[in-house]
Amino acid sequence: MSDAVRKKQGGGALFDEVGGIAAQEPSVNKSLCDVEGRCKMDVSVFHFGAASPDGRSLRLPTVTVRPGKPNRAASSFASSIIREPLSGVDAVCPVAATTATWVTSPRTVIANLIAGHEAAAAQFAKAGFAHTRSVNVPGLRVGVGQMIDALKSVAGEAVAARVKWQIDPAIDRIVATWPANFAPVLGPALGMRADRDFEAIIRQYIEDERPVAAPR
Repeated sequence: MSDAVRKKQGGGALFDEVGGIAAQEPSVNKSLCDVEGRCKMDVSVFHFGAASPDGRSLRLPTVTVRPGKPNRAASSFASSIIREPLSGVDAVCPVAATTATWVTSPRTVIANLIAGHEAAAAQFAKAGFAHTRSVNVPGLRVGVGQMIDALKSVAGEAVAARVKWQIDPAIDRIVATWPANFAPVLGPALGMRADRDFEAIIRQYIEDERPVAAPR
């Protein structure tokens, strides 16, 4: 989808790479959030180590693989195309294999939320961000096709074959407007990190949730 089409639909132009200061830039916030009222997840946390509460706003990548069941969220497929096949169930992928996503695992996002909460005000200043408490949390850029390849590598071809490609134009259009390439600066300076690769994310899910069709 071109930037011209995105603007016509009410969203701002996207960038090849969203830099560390993007969370404060209104034009970037618009391209992240003004897509049919949907937005990437922001979490506010408060640090009470100072004389007064010190709030922080953390912009999270898509969290996968999440336990539970598929839902109507546009990002639901990012978990279901891994979770359902590992449970012996077929899953529909509603976006193209070439679609890129910006993701994090449950374990890693929990660690990063704690890091964002515990960071002292001096750490923001030392990183050159004394003027803000908005943080782009580190993530992993991965294509949807690469996610399925990782599933095949970890769990085998039969499990990966349970993913059925069925493009949903509405979901595909929404996901295509989400930036998938960030260059976070403040997050790493506060001790946040990204997952090593998507295979590691799948192995974490298997270890934590023990799905029935997972390799033993």
